[in-house]
Amino acid sequence: MVDAVINAWGQIDVLIHAAGIAYEGTILDTTEAQWDETININLKGTYLVNQCVLKHMVERQQGSIVNVASDAGLTGGRNLAAYCASKGGVVLLTKAMALDHAPQGVRINALCPGPVETPMTEGMSDEEMAHWKAMLPIQRFASATEVAEATYFLAHAEYATGSCLSIDDGNTAGGSI
Repeated sequence: MVDAVINAWGQIDVLIHAAGIAYEGTILDTTEAQWDETININLKGTYLVNQCVLKHMVERQQGSIVNVASDAGLTGGRNLAAYCASKGGVVLLTKAMALDHAPQGVRINALCPGPVETPMTEGMSDEEMAHWKAMLPIQRFASATEVAEATYFLAHAEYATGSCLSIDDGNTAGGSI
């Protein structure tokens, strides 16, 4: 993938890495297969894609990476043990990479959205959706456009590295969910 982009465009200026799956369950409910799949997609996938792109950015001495984590990676959450662990890993991986590679001209940040209208939330029942929305101060999920705007900001904020921007309807401010 990285080679194809570089062959077509000559360089990579910005990487937005957004991947995620979630299984409902406490640690007692989560099978080892579910745990492995969640960690592999959400955390190991971030590591592998970032590593490939970062090599190119370090060589050029410039670039910006935004990893999409989750507010659940900052605060935890009920019944999402593997998801919270994986997204918390993305947050700390992002911070470590930011410290390591800022001197090489690469800025690396994390976006930590709360509930977003995505294919992951489309499977929720009307009752479940209403329950979650009622717990949020603004009482709605973020749109994909709102997440894209925040991502654009982080990708272009020249003084930001190692930052974790929460756009989560106040969840990390007071733990609504």
